[in-house]
Amino acid sequence: MFLASLKNELEKLFSRKKYIVFLILDAIGCLLLAIGQLVAKIVANGEFDTSILFDDMLTSSMSPFLTVFIPLMALLAAADLFSGEFHDLSIRMVLLRPVERWQIFCAKITAIFGLCVVFVFSHLVFSLLVKVLFSKTVSGAGYAIGAYLLDLVPMAVLVLLFAFLHQLVKSSGSAVALSVICYIALVILGKYVSFAGGLIFTEYLSWHSIWLGATLPVAVLLPKIGILLGTAIVFYCGGYYLFERKEI
Repeated sequence: MFLASLKNELEKLFSRKKYIVFLILDAIGCLLLAIGQLVAKIVANGEFDTSILFDDMLTSSMSPFLTVFIPLMALLAAADLFSGEFHDLSIRMVLLRPVERWQIFCAKITAIFGLCVVFVFSHLVFSLLVKVLFSKTVSGAGYAIGAYLLDLVPMAVLVLLFAFLHQLVKSSGSAVALSVICYIALVILGKYVSFAGGLIFTEYLSWHSIWLGATLPVAVLLPKIGILLGTAIVFYCGGYYLFERKEI
């Protein structure tokens, strides 16, 4: 029943053309970024050297991609599967199926996360293609794959946050606005409020930075893992509680 619900939710998302458009825009953005970096390197050094193009592209594009583009996709998907269905009452058809509510809730969350995974690895593939196009090599691919895999962990927590927030209101527009405000507030708190630094999960959206390269000691990593795990549990339990008792 869960797998059938998950398949149904994934079909809903991938049947919407806007996500295909965003995939195309991401591919175009990767190409333009690579060309821009190549031109800047030629102007700065006076030489046509593309050997480290992928590494430069990785460090410059990963942060905005993970903190802006992917959260936007997760937010739009949450609006489509949660508040949007409650707003247009199409959720009634979902609840009439012989599937328990917790399975429906988990299927929707998994579908949103699945969409994010598709976008993350599509971005990785686009980056690799650009690397091969310009420098005829795939050096740095191992680091990139490891980085993107690690960054999926905090992305799952972000999906749970949006799923929770979309249970608080029925209007799709209000849910999107609330999610944007909360996300921006969390990012600002984590970056600019000293006592909140390290305690907010949005600080770990670039999760790979503490695992790859100079790895931190286990005593430092365990509290960070605990913050992500605890936050995920709170958002999941809160979201499911509201979804279970939400009236149509």
